[in-house]
Amino acid sequence: MLKLIKNEWIKVFSKISTYVLLALVLIFVVGFSVLMKISMNSSYGGYTYTDTDIEGEISYLESSRDPGYELDIKRYEFMRDHDTARDTSSWEYTALIDAFDTYQHDLVYPTDQLTDERRAQLSSDFDAVTSAIIAGDWNAYANAKIEAIERSGADSELTEIRTYPYRYMIENGLNPDDDPWQESVVEEIARLEEEKYNYQKQQEAGTYISDAVMEETDNSLAILNYRLENNVESYIDENGSTDNPFWLAFMQSASLLTVASVLMIVIAGGCVANEFSTGTIKFLLINPVKRSKIIWSKFLMLMLLAAALLAGVYVVAGITDAICFGADFHVPYLTAENGTVQVGSSFLYVLEQYLLNSVGMFAMTTMAFMISSLLRSSAVAIGVGVAALMGGSMVTQILAQLGCDWGRYLIFANMNLGQIRSGYSVFPNQSVTFAAVTLIVYMVIFLWTAFDGFTRREV
Repeated sequence: MLKLIKNEWIKVFSKISTYVLLALVLIFVVGFSVLMKISMNSSYGGYTYTDTDIEGEISYLESSRDPGYELDIKRYEFMRDHDTARDTSSWEYTALIDAFDTYQHDLVYPTDQLTDERRAQLSSDFDAVTSAIIAGDWNAYANAKIEAIERSGADSELTEIRTYPYRYMIENGLNPDDDPWQESVVEEIARLEEEKYNYQKQQEAGTYISDAVMEETDNSLAILNYRLENNVESYIDENGSTDNPFWLAFMQSASLLTVASVLMIVIAGGCVANEFSTGTIKFLLINPVKRSKIIWSKFLMLMLLAAALLAGVYVVAGITDAICFGADFHVPYLTAENGTVQVGSSFLYVLEQYLLNSVGMFAMTTMAFMISSLLRSSAVAIGVGVAALMGGSMVTQILAQLGCDWGRYLIFANMNLGQIRSGYSVFPNQSVTFAAVTLIVYMVIFLWTAFDGFTRREV
């Protein structure tokens, strides 16, 4: 059997077309990394308002009268008159928006509940906060925010939650001008802690809040706190999201396995059919080897080639992305369960994503192999295989939109195991186990058909 597999391997790599297709896959992998690099370098980095821009915004708001336009006009006038917070990427810009939304909103749109004392407090808080913004003094701004929150009348627990980001930044000597990664983390912690606080108050009031929602919040908080305690700037979460450019590009390169799938379909489509079209099948069958061994050797060669191609895309993508973005091998894969953080290998996680994305390649290769053996036409095998690869997902989406639940039993609806595992399957309540069993059934049918078509029919 090993000699037969080796013989089939030699046949495949004796053709120039194989090297051309491999070169195309390599070009796609390298080109994808380069395009990702160019795209990230040209990403939006903020905008600085000029006087003309501000006057244009004010004129537009006065003419359109969109909801809340009065407050927006006052903010633009403040930016113009004080020549501050014009850079949309600066902390001053974000702080000014917050100041108007928090302290000026009730002054611009007063309600019956707004007392003179409350009005005076809002004006005082607004002046203190905006004075720090105009001066560009982050520490003064943070202290002004802390004092304003403490005077807001919220209970001690909620006050502590809302002041936490400012206290953390001050205590650790962090300044938004330096763009510290901790800033977004502590802000997210405060948001989730307040969300959890509100859930608890709702539960005390008799409102039902599911345990799953509370657990998800606790798990998110556990990961955020772990990052602060262990100085983890970047990580990969359970959904495959990350802000690290190397790992982001590395994971997205898994989509290039579709190109590799086309290569495998072309090779599988001609694996058996070309033996008949060129007449070499007669020389193959006169050897004292059973037909079953011949067909199995061809299939096993295809599976080995697909596995090698998968490994090749993984390695080349990793090397190319490391060259383009610089590899940070210390980025962990973080998950949490019951509030306990678990640290995993990012390389293994990404490899798992590549394996899940390669399922379609193995399935379509087997289907093309079956058609090649059954119909003995490489053109039909390749055409049907590529059409199924490219149009299968479209068909399943159409069936799902039409409410045709039987579409979940099609092979195309079960090939994207990564999506199904993440809970984003086209059909509701579709599990990885169901998809895996369905794929196995199809693979068995394909192989049995290919075996039967090759061993029973006359040459």
